[in-house]
Amino acid sequence: MNWINDLRASFDAPAHQAALVLITTLFVLVLVYLLKRILLKTARNTTSSLDEIIVFRLYRPVRVSVLLYGFLKSLEVGRPGTPPPPLAVSLLLSIVVIYWMIAALKITDALLLHSASPLRKGVLTQRSLPFFSMLTTAGVAAMGIYFLFLAWDLDLTAWLASAGIIGVAVGFGAKDSLSNVFGGVSIMADAPYKLGDHLLLESGERGEVTDIGLRSTRLRTRGDIQIVVPNSIMANTKIVNESGGVRRPHRISLHLGVAYGTDADRLKEMVVAECLMVEDVLSEPAPRVLFVEFGDSALLFEVLVSIAHSGHRAPVLDGLHMAIYKRLAKEGVEIPFPQHDVHMRGPS
Repeated sequence: MNWINDLRASFDAPAHQAALVLITTLFVLVLVYLLKRILLKTARNTTSSLDEIIVFRLYRPVRVSVLLYGFLKSLEVGRPGTPPPPLAVSLLLSIVVIYWMIAALKITDALLLHSASPLRKGVLTQRSLPFFSMLTTAGVAAMGIYFLFLAWDLDLTAWLASAGIIGVAVGFGAKDSLSNVFGGVSIMADAPYKLGDHLLLESGERGEVTDIGLRSTRLRTRGDIQIVVPNSIMANTKIVNESGGVRRPHRISLHLGVAYGTDADRLKEMVVAECLMVEDVLSEPAPRVLFVEFGDSALLFEVLVSIAHSGHRAPVLDGLHMAIYKRLAKEGVEIPFPQHDVHMRGPS
């Protein structure tokens, strides 16, 4: 029976126990990998990609947590009576917290994007998505910082008091930035426009919304020039949303003036026919031509057409103007311009 006692004594040795912990850790890592493969295979059979994203994002922090826990446990059993160095423990715990924080950010973004309604229905929509994304990012970051403080055994009370004093000082020094932030919050809550809309500002700038941030809104003009407008200005200026908001399809219009005496019925038929020939103009709803006013020098009409995507606005307008101008010139329809007759009196 001596060999049994010798074997038991060898397993009780710290080095052997540490090796056993590491072997167990590797075994658990293999199980985690196999579980990930099974869950991913199951998630691919669902209609939504959200399940696959969650499994993929959770795998890395779970793997790192198991690996680092096994490493710390092996140090603990391998050197009984001597705890692992506090600096090493804090560093390893910080790595785990960072991995979980990154995974939480990715998963919450995927959940918000999956849950957001494409139109203006409910609270969480595509328009309010940036606002909720920033809120969740701030919440996850705050939780991550809290656990990092715990990992390094730091006192939160003094830090919170210091943060309060610093916050007051920053508030006075960055009031313009704060006004932009509050403007961004009001824009996201009121949602006067969304990504992809074409805006005309009161100052005359026109462009497509490419980004709605917490501090500013970015517009791209037809000349491919980016305009950055502070949200404090966007929240307090008159904005014309040429994309019609959530309306689908989008309606665009142009004005047309023809000489007095032109056959209005024939003009409408020609213009509608030319509109339908322009690429990206929808046949349903059909183009319309409205007689809107008796002008000083011309009969004024408004041409209304529908397009599927607001980004086609500029090329469609170009095509409409070219097609209508060529057709009117071919039919001999005069497009007048303002004229004034000046009568000169001779000396009496």
